[in-house]
Amino acid sequence: KVGVYVYAIQQANMKNDYTNGHAEQSDCAFCELFNMMADEHPELISSYFLGGSNNDMLNFALWTNQLSKINSVNGESVSIQTNNITSIKFLHKDDFSKYSGYGIAKNVDDEPVYVGVVSATDSTLLESETMDVKNISVYVKKVTNFFSVTYDIAFVSETTIYAPVDCHDLFVPQVMSYFSQLTSIEFVNFDTSDVTSMYNMFFGLKALTEVKGLNNLSTENVEDMSSMFRGCDALTSLDLSSFNMSKVTSTSGTYYADGLSSMLSGCSNLSTLKCPKQIAEKIELPSGTWTCSNHGALSADTDGKYYLTPEHCGSGCILTKS
Repeated sequence: KVGVYVYAIQQANMKNDYTNGHAEQSDCAFCELFNMMADEHPELISSYFLGGSNNDMLNFALWTNQLSKINSVNGESVSIQTNNITSIKFLHKDDFSKYSGYGIAKNVDDEPVYVGVVSATDSTLLESETMDVKNISVYVKKVTNFFSVTYDIAFVSETTIYAPVDCHDLFVPQVMSYFSQLTSIEFVNFDTSDVTSMYNMFFGLKALTEVKGLNNLSTENVEDMSSMFRGCDALTSLDLSSFNMSKVTSTSGTYYADGLSSMLSGCSNLSTLKCPKQIAEKIELPSGTWTCSNHGALSADTDGKYYLTPEHCGSGCILTKS
């Protein structure tokens, strides 16, 4: 029965907009089944909304689909695409006043654009599998320079923004043209306490120079961080000192047979790494000679590569590359 309900959700998602967890299109048989589930088993709705997607494209495409609906900001027409966004922030409404120049994003009907859904506990979710849901507002700041126009995006909620349990491919679906100008992501209000996978989470964000607020992300339940920062070759420093990776058993990238897709593979300009609190397995470091602030110069392994190992964790260790 649960399997039938989940299929109904998948089909209804293709046809409908949602308000408070219910499909609005009443003549859709899948929607009737979806709404029956919502009424009889609200715990399944909540679980599903927290769950993310097993489909790489869905975990990325459906929340960015909301951005494609943005038509105007402060009464001015805008054309927002993933390749003209330079920053993304996840904020609580109480913190939003610190950021100037943003306006509420509206669609062609002059209505606000949302990327979240209200759960039964009045928390909010960044939800990749619903198509038009409420309570996480989108704010936009237009940045004009000599040759182009780009946009800074802020996702703002009055309550906690919860990440999908499966955050793999959250910012890029393995298509390199997406977010080609994204230089900064900031997590101020983004609860990852239920997240089990961060596989490919920032994969291929070649322009990304900073990820702020990593210390606000909970990693205690994460089991997969393979290829998490793969291909982020503009990153020069990374602070993982708040990460508890004791449950992470995959950081090397099981999808690629060549074994090159480690958590930090392709981060060719990474030169400073603040080590996690705890790790369960060694992590391959980008090419170069590395030195530990607590243990001195690292020695290459038998394969000629350098690795972050458990002995570097939990003591404020900083690795630097020369």
